This record gives sequence, C-alpha cells and structure tokens, in this order.
Amino acid sequence: MGAACSDAAADAAVDTPAPPSDDAARPALDAGAPTAHGLSALATDPFDANGRCSTITPPNLGLPCDLGSGQGACTNGGMVSCDGICQPADPTIGDATEWHIVPAPNGSWDWDCDGVVTMTLVPTQAPPECSTYADLQNCNDAPTIEYVTESSPCGEEATLFKRDCDWKTLGPTCLDTPAGHRVVFQQCR
Repeated sequence: MGAACSDAAADAAVDTPAPPSDDAARPALDAGAPTAHGLSALATDPFDANGRCSTITPPNLGLPCDLGSGQGACTNGGMVSCDGICQPADPTIGDATEWHIVPAPNGSWDWDCDGVVTMTLVPTQAPPECSTYADLQNCNDAPTIEYVTESSPCGEEATLFKRDCDWKTLGPTCLDTPAGHRVVFQQCR
C-alpha cells in the first residue's frame, strides 16, 4: 500500500465497483507482474495508464531525497516518487560491489554511501627488479605483481605497472617480460 493512502481509502477502493472503461480490450494486470514502471501490478501501482500518479500526489513529488545512510552518493541521491518513496537516481547507488569511473549524480565518489571514497588503485612501493633474482628457481617463482606508484583521482587515467619475471638462458639472467605497463582508469566507490 502506498504511503499516501490510508486503510479506509484502500477498503473503499476494493469495495467500490470500477466505472465502465472505454478500453475494454485492455488485458487484466497479473498481480505481482512488473509494469512498465518496474513496479508490481498489485492494487498499489502508483501510476495510471498515462504514467501519471494514480494515488494522492505527495507534495514533495520529484524533489531530491536522501537514500539509506544519507552519506556520499546517498545525499539527495534519489527523487520522491508517486508513492512517496525515495527512488534512487541510479540503481547502483549504495551498492558496495560496483566500481565507477564517473561520479554519482550528486557529484560524490562515495557510491556505497559509507562515508569513505574507496579506490581500486592505491600507490605502493615498486617491487624488486627481476634482475635481483639470481637463479632460475627464484626467477620463475617470483610472483607477477601489478602496482601503481602515484595516486590518481577517481575517474582519471593511471599507469598500472606489471612486474613479471622470466628466466633467460642467454646471459643467464632474470628479466621483466615486455608487457611492462598499461593505462587504466581509477575506479572508486
């Protein structure tokens, strides 16, 4: 039941026969089936056939509203809908599993609304050069490491270096493989 309707109004709506319709060919809505607005087709669908509010229109309809914690992307991260509920401006607002290269609609990079902007690329010290591994076993056992050495803002390009060692019998020596770096975007949430 929508927030703007009372139980008495709901009972009256159930007990009152519907007026005759000019659109007799219109199929009956399947209870629980999603409508064009993504809502259930139960008696509480807040939209009429023309896409207007079918319930009492809340006075704050279409105004920004806070979601969840109200922090980061959740601050004014939604809009009040016909049923009086705050609907997210983007379905991934508040999702702690999604990474982004653009800010939320309100300009925040804190997409998961936890009060902290989390980045995928955090600068670290470069690992030892492959040439420091003096024998075949240590060279081949050296882990492949991807790293950044400089901080990059959210949504900006960053150079991701890759240290991948390979033993060369000519020499003999341990060397970095040719794919030494690539440009990626700093992702945040």
